Amino acid sequence: MNTVAWPWMAEIGIMSWRSVVKDKRPPLPSELLATFVIFGAFSLVSIRQPKIGSALGWGIVIATGLNLWDPKDPTHKKIKTETTAKQDVTKTGKKGTPA
Repeated sequence: MNTVAWPWMAEIGIMSWRSVVKDKRPPLPSELLATFVIFGAFSLVSIRQPKIGSALGWGIVIATGLNLWDPKDPTHKKIKTETTAKQDVTKTGKKGTPA
């Protein structure tokens, strides 16, 4: 069995569990197909370098488990950045409109 098979099954398990709990439905076929493509590429890597392919697969699983990556989110932005409110500072260092 390929070293990427276990991370792929774990990823499908996490995605299925979240879909059932959050969306009250099984995962969509396109979501499962996305994991097939990604982990299929990792499987090709693991033919020559099994440790690298496995590490990439488990990295995706950990990112999904920590909500850092969600295949259903098109922007893939889970870590919130600073808002543009602080960009309103003028050359003098004061907030507000420029003088």
